[in-house]
Amino acid sequence: MKKNRRILVADDETRIHDFFIEALKAEDQSSPAPELQHLEKELFGSQNDDGAAADSEGQFDLTLCTSAMDAVAQVILSIETKRPYSVVFLDVRMPPGPDGVWAAETIRNMDREVEIVIVTAFSDIHPSDILKRVPPSHKLLYLQKPCYVLEIRHMARSLSAKWAMEKELNRIRVQQEQRIQSQKYALDEAHHALEKMQKLDALGMFAGAVSHDFNNILTAIIGHTELALMETSHDESLNNRIERIHKACFRARDLVNRILTFCRQNDPEFSDVVLGELVQEVAKLIRPSAGSNIRLTYRVSQSRDIIWADPTQVQQVLMNLCSNALFALRERGGTLDISTGKPFDFKELSGLKLDTVKDSHVVLRVSDTGMGMDEETMDRMFDPYFTTKGKNEGTGLGLAVVHGIVKKQGGFIHVSSNIGEGTTFYIFFKRSEPAEM
Repeated sequence: MKKNRRILVADDETRIHDFFIEALKAEDQSSPAPELQHLEKELFGSQNDDGAAADSEGQFDLTLCTSAMDAVAQVILSIETKRPYSVVFLDVRMPPGPDGVWAAETIRNMDREVEIVIVTAFSDIHPSDILKRVPPSHKLLYLQKPCYVLEIRHMARSLSAKWAMEKELNRIRVQQEQRIQSQKYALDEAHHALEKMQKLDALGMFAGAVSHDFNNILTAIIGHTELALMETSHDESLNNRIERIHKACFRARDLVNRILTFCRQNDPEFSDVVLGELVQEVAKLIRPSAGSNIRLTYRVSQSRDIIWADPTQVQQVLMNLCSNALFALRERGGTLDISTGKPFDFKELSGLKLDTVKDSHVVLRVSDTGMGMDEETMDRMFDPYFTTKGKNEGTGLGLAVVHGIVKKQGGFIHVSSNIGEGTTFYIFFKRSEPAEM
């Protein structure tokens, strides 16, 4: 606890100054006579070792004033220099200027924490009126003249300790309020994430049930269109129309399969997957789609990081992310970069709390220099059927599928994006555990 033994005394009589100097000397320099020691023990109790040590650290830092104006000036200076007084003793009558009550009122308006003691032999101002002008009551005391050395000494000691204790309590209170606000924010974020997850789960269950029924309908349509194609081979015009229906059915079937993947209805087939090798395969597949204005680069970890995952679904994750990146780059071009590594291989992730994943996860990083996303888009990017693409350009299921796959395979996703600068996806996959011998 920070100590403060700065005391201000304002009295127009210099003999009162001498009295305070004598009363507030360091106790090792002003040990009272045996009879006074006995009286002090009777009045205030014996001091324990800690208390004695605290009081013997040095005498009070005493400032003496002869007027109310001077006292106020000293308090202003103490605030400016950040060396506040813990206790102020004020005489009421200090002619020819303002009185001590005016000084107390002025000082209280400048410093809400200082302990104020009104010292007087006579005052024509009632204590209740003084309290109205110098609140609060627990920081205002009255001391009747004549005073005693022990009375002054113990009042200064106790009020200084009270001042320091209240300072410490206020500091702790502020810390607790900040901690509560931080926890409240974290709780709100967790509640928002839970609501979003519940929404995805409920929509997933509904979409899964509809998709299964829709697949049965498609099976019948595809079967009948194939029979119709065989029966209308002689009629080219009719045959072409049925062929279009047939192709549309297969597109619908692919869409249903993507919905089922999003709904996590299809159980993944886990195996050891070398993530770097998978990246190299996908890079070869998407390179022809990049175009001349898009630069495709990839870097894989030299440690052959192995993850425990469904290779087909991991490939789908990578293809969906790359497809979105290429779409973001199609107008002005830019760079699509794919890389793998351990979490701490990526310095830009140093701000995240990755202590729990540094040894148990492998990172797939897909970064583009495209148009980027605003905050609203990032908040909704994993919502099913949400898309910023134009009509007939996207279904809004790509990132929803990515989210579903990664979650089911024990991983998580971190996204960084800035408007006009691009977007980076960090996919954290569970590292494959070595088989026990």
